[in-house]
Amino acid sequence: AWARQLLQISVIGLGAGMNLGVVGRIDVRGLGLAVVALGGGRRRIDDAIDPAVGLEALAPLGRTVRAGDALAMIAARSVDAAERAADAVAACYILERGEAALAPVIERIG
Repeated sequence: AWARQLLQISVIGLGAGMNLGVVGRIDVRGLGLAVVALGGGRRRIDDAIDPAVGLEALAPLGRTVRAGDALAMIAARSVDAAERAADAVAACYILERGEAALAPVIERIG
């Protein structure tokens, strides 16, 4: 029954004037705080946790993002909570112009 009460929305990340970008930085602490604000974590020890809310399908570092692509999917209990979380998640992503150009990390052993 609880699953029918969830609202799922996507977070679209490209700002005005951008039709192509790359995820350059992600504020992962900010993402965690967005989950807590949805009810998926505790601010105080006696806070209840709602395991049904949260973030999923998060765009990783280096992903090329085009207009209309989602940065994340949000599961929330209300439109208000989903909209607040969408704003918080969008603020956690720093997009750079252009296409992905991250070099692979190579480490020589021995």
